[in-house]
Amino acid sequence: MRTSVAVIGLVALAALLAGCSQKTEEPPAPRPPVATTGAPVEEPGEEPTVEAEVLAEAEGFAIPESVCVAGDGKVFISNIDAEDEGYWVDDGTGYITLADAETLEVIEERWADGFNGPKGLCILDGRLWVADNARIVAVSLDDPAEREVFEPEGAGQINDMATDGEIVYATDSEKSIIHRIKDGELMDPIPAPESVNGITFGASQMWGVSWDGHDVYRVDPTGVEPPEALGLAEHFESLDGVEELPDGMLVVSDFPGNKVCLVDPEALTVETIAELESPADLSLDGEAGVLYIPQFMVSKVVAIRLP
Repeated sequence: MRTSVAVIGLVALAALLAGCSQKTEEPPAPRPPVATTGAPVEEPGEEPTVEAEVLAEAEGFAIPESVCVAGDGKVFISNIDAEDEGYWVDDGTGYITLADAETLEVIEERWADGFNGPKGLCILDGRLWVADNARIVAVSLDDPAEREVFEPEGAGQINDMATDGEIVYATDSEKSIIHRIKDGELMDPIPAPESVNGITFGASQMWGVSWDGHDVYRVDPTGVEPPEALGLAEHFESLDGVEELPDGMLVVSDFPGNKVCLVDPEALTVETIAELESPADLSLDGEAGVLYIPQFMVSKVVAIRLP
């Protein structure tokens, strides 16, 4: 795989933070387009925009679906590497790339391979956990050839991964449930939003987003309470990834909407921070304030500094 890297300076987006959640009797003045990385710029929508800074972008991946921050100046990138939209075909061609977190330069293209359709990633107990179609694969960070495979009974399309530090959670978009693994054992799944896609943990809350429901949900990791929608579906087409920022704000990716947005779960406001083609499963380096965005359909990965 040939990867080209471009480190880009400050990208000026339209900054309209003041009064963004207030109604006005007159329509707002036209806003400059948000900086893009491959998506066509359309007329401004309902969401205000804020400033972001594109730090790096790299091409040459093979349908990148997820990025996972390794915490040592590196990131993992899942590559589905499928043909003819065979994103859920068990073909064994998928792989995980190890890249530099700052520049996105490839360190090891096939750090681990032999996956069917690797998508969501998370790290727990010295292992990289990979959502791989109808199975979950735990890969040793010390020796990627050392693996353990979990196959939840009746699994459909296992899509994203997250952990609370004790349990690994894996969304099943086809079954609308979340599988769980603790201490090497599969637990009973818990209810999830319809066609659940991305999940994440914040300081005190588990979050999920729905592809068909177009909304952001509070999720009970014990499964006792049903998922609770924020009621923001009108702002999105189909949501893929979600992360919580240190200040409690959420950042979500709208795959067919070609945008990444900030969501305030208390004020229920939405702000677009980037317009780019097919943003998939996000990954956040909270300490550095850097968000990694795989661009599924154009096989690129972008790193931006959050505003």
